[in-house]
Amino acid sequence: MAAHYKQWDDATQTWRYTVEIRKLPVNEAIYESAMELQNACDANALGPYCEDRAHATEDRNLQILWTFLAALSNKQGRREFVRILGYGTEDTTTKESRISRTSATSHEVTQLTDLMSSTNCSSPRQNGRNVDSVTDDDSTDGEVFGRQPELDWNRLDNNGWSLFDSLIEHGEEVVIDSLLEHKDYATAFMLAKDSSSLMRHVAQRYVAEQLEASQRLLSLVATESYDQLAETFPRDQWARLLALVLMRTDRARLAHTMRKIANRWISEGGQESVHAAFAAILANDVELLLSANGDYPLEERTKQAVVLQKVTGATFDAEYEKLLYDYCEKLIDAGVSDAAWRLLSTFKTKDERLLALRHDLFLICGGEERTMSKEPAYPRPKHVQEISKALSPTRPQQRTSAYSKSSPPTTASYFSSPQQRPAAPSHPGMPPLPPGPQYP
Repeated sequence: MAAHYKQWDDATQTWRYTVEIRKLPVNEAIYESAMELQNACDANALGPYCEDRAHATEDRNLQILWTFLAALSNKQGRREFVRILGYGTEDTTTKESRISRTSATSHEVTQLTDLMSSTNCSSPRQNGRNVDSVTDDDSTDGEVFGRQPELDWNRLDNNGWSLFDSLIEHGEEVVIDSLLEHKDYATAFMLAKDSSSLMRHVAQRYVAEQLEASQRLLSLVATESYDQLAETFPRDQWARLLALVLMRTDRARLAHTMRKIANRWISEGGQESVHAAFAAILANDVELLLSANGDYPLEERTKQAVVLQKVTGATFDAEYEKLLYDYCEKLIDAGVSDAAWRLLSTFKTKDERLLALRHDLFLICGGEERTMSKEPAYPRPKHVQEISKALSPTRPQQRTSAYSKSSPPTTASYFSSPQQRPAAPSHPGMPPLPPGPQYP
């Protein structure tokens, strides 16, 4: 760890510079945790890593979150996420079958699914539709309806014959209007099935009615009013809402609706705002994930965000870069510079602070000979640094750390020789430091 001091000398009217270098002891717990994540990233084994994280916590929300990330890492379909939420799709849902079944993701998923299922008051939704398919059922009308029950012609009254005559003389629209006047929506829908305009007309009349709550709910679903559902759905029924959107939307609509749900839950706050993280994961949105998991520690938030970004390749913003910077500072303070270097060595960014920190880590970890990497570009050329120093306001005393949050690291100015480079602990995955004088 290196820190430099810049102090004004009134006697000589010049700046005095002092460099302080010390060796940091390694925090083994932080080292093992950081290297576990990095090894999973390097080996493309994030699925098992997420499963282990879900298994290691007793926090139910974290269990769901990490199980979601595991399913995403293992490229599971939507039904797996719905199953995690407690809505199984098996034909048999007895207690014995739930206990004996195994998950495509892990045994932890099965345990979590059983736990979530016990909180749902209704039976799992039985749906044979393949939600991942982009085509609808192509059955013909004849195959769908087949032969209907026989008609008792003797019971057909004058009103029935009048409707039949209107159908012949005027077509479906007049008959449908008559049916709607009598609130016979079922027959009206059947008669309008071949005309999109008539179907829309019947649907508009139906949804304008004073429907019972259950009818209104299904009406909203049938008309794909997911924005309205996302805005008003009860918060304590969050699992039902996520499962519904998963089962009934296409890919583009899924991401849009999940973002809307996440934003609403984040804005409402409360202890259960972490549920917004589930929607953010389903939307592949790193920014929303970081807005939703703010109650968790820095290390936990970083791991979740790193996994989601690496699995999905999702874009990120300054908040994610700031999170990485703070996390790497924590690793450096814990004497785990190697893990911080591995995390940033191939990270693509234009953020000046991260670029400067990566350059510092390259030097801290032994340069090219030990890291087996070429020296990364330093974001501030020497002449730019000199101009910046000249323009900086003078003050009696200034003290900054090489890893200060308030200003970019300036390690290059005091790592000019091997004797000034801080010693880095030797860990598996990197060769030992080259021979030569080292600081104690």
